[in-house]
Amino acid sequence: LNERSWLHSPCFDLSVLERPVLSLDIRTLTQNGLDGAVVQMNATGSTAMENAWVTIGALNSTSNWYNHSGLPGNPGLQNLNQYGWSGESGQPGWQNALISLDNFLPVDPANRQKIRFRVAFGSQGSNQRRDLDGFAFDNFKIAERNRIVLVESFTHITPPSPNTNINSTIDGFALQPVTYAPKTELIKMEYHLSTPTVDAINMANPVDHNARAAFYGVTAVPSIRIDADFKTTPFLQWANQIFEQRSLKAAPISIDNITILSDEPHLLKVQTQFTVLEDLPPNTLLHIAVVEKWCKPMPLRTGML
Repeated sequence: LNERSWLHSPCFDLSVLERPVLSLDIRTLTQNGLDGAVVQMNATGSTAMENAWVTIGALNSTSNWYNHSGLPGNPGLQNLNQYGWSGESGQPGWQNALISLDNFLPVDPANRQKIRFRVAFGSQGSNQRRDLDGFAFDNFKIAERNRIVLVESFTHITPPSPNTNINSTIDGFALQPVTYAPKTELIKMEYHLSTPTVDAINMANPVDHNARAAFYGVTAVPSIRIDADFKTTPFLQWANQIFEQRSLKAAPISIDNITILSDEPHLLKVQTQFTVLEDLPPNTLLHIAVVEKWCKPMPLRTGML
């Protein structure tokens, strides 16, 4: 009861990390919505000032991140929101929680040389249920994100109403929100289908466009897949969540290089070297895609509908 405790990390120098991600395994067996735990960060180089601790993330920021706000136990003595993990979500076992540190670390890498973290626990003054074990965490890790997320867009050169702006919407999604620079963790591939009318880009190479659509069972445009996942709701309502979840997970292999061995007419030979970073399922396949950054639509013949 009335617990106020935390566990500090040593100082970390994160100045060389370009895409840092924080990962930890958690188990929570606490009074639901009353007591809980939170992760906080301090970039000042000192732990003397309580208000120097910044809470990392918010409610449901990413998969398995905080599941409650307004906790009376107020872990980490937060001035606002009182986020945290609470309840008995750890009953089945350990859960892995991941979050990007991009929006929490100082912008200047020189100010990332003395970063300290803490996991703080807080409980209020009443016990309304049976004895519970509290909060536990393990495998606290900060690493570099290394996954590239594949976004596949099935579209038409003139998308049908009410999706006339879907191509520009997806193009915007592939850009950083502030700088508008391309997202380094995303590759966008676009397939054109001749539905509901003939598409000139599809007609230039219908086999490849139609084969990929058949692989997913796509019969109408627009349709988008993010690492093969999709929802039936409007794109922007689900795209960010799936992209963040996928980009935070470590890639099981690293592509070291791709070498073009031959660029003869109508023939392309390539060689790739890769490093396996974790055990892969049996019969895992490596696909190499050839993508045109720009293509000239095939002129439509008279009478073609």
